Amino acid sequence: MTYLGFAYRSVKKLEACFELAFDLGYVNKNIYDKILHDLESLEVKFYKFMCVIENNGKFKKRSSTNFYSFEKFKIDSNFSENN
Repeated sequence: MTYLGFAYRSVKKLEACFELAFDLGYVNKNIYDKILHDLESLEVKFYKFMCVIENNGKFKKRSSTNFYSFEKFKIDSNFSENN
């Protein structure tokens, strides 16, 4: 689960860097829209995979804290709006 968390956070960092590149004018709007859509899709896939693993008895975390609870809320709300 730890490596998935690292991968998920890396996608979030990449998204932030890409938004900065767009704001500074290094990336045009068409490329920005496509890559941002791909990154958001990847975030949702990571999130769903982490949920499956977290809910599986073998992989349950020992801690009751959910390290991505805010992201979970954000992705859940975005996913329900898109479907």
